Amino acid sequence: MSNIIPEGAKRVRLNVVVRSSVPCNTIVFRKHGQQNPYNVDGITTQQNTTAHFRTNIEVNLDSERIIEYYMSDGNKFDMVLIAVVGWWI
Repeated sequence: MSNIIPEGAKRVRLNVVVRSSVPCNTIVFRKHGQQNPYNVDGITTQQNTTAHFRTNIEVNLDSERIIEYYMSDGNKFDMVLIAVVGWWI
């Protein structure tokens, strides 16, 4: 994200769209270096379908503007689209 988000930004909003043919796949995002596993934001597929699930996610940023992510069963996502919507300075 450091190539997209300007220096000094404190928080970013991401638009995330996922599709999975397997239920309960999750993708979560967190601030770089964040150790608290509950201080994350993400999306989980709810059912065995080809429906798209969409959400807006806000993530705090460190000075390097790096975001960490985790995908459960990453090979089972049919699609993951992530777009930067905006940021706060």
